[in-house]
Amino acid sequence: MKDANKKQKPNPLDIETYDTCILSDIDRDLFLSLIEKPPEPNEALKLAIARFKNEYKGE
Repeated sequence: MKDANKKQKPNPLDIETYDTCILSDIDRDLFLSLIEKPPEPNEALKLAIARFKNEYKGE
């Protein structure tokens, strides 16, 4: 029989286990638009990707 007063471990698949962020309508729309159509990577990101691939290739 379970003890009703005992705390259960949080389910790692339960989204409420993690921090949540309340967004305004504008922020939500911006976030979703960036997921749907991400911007092209800039030169700094392209360089970082190239360095990462060079350093970790074959692993």
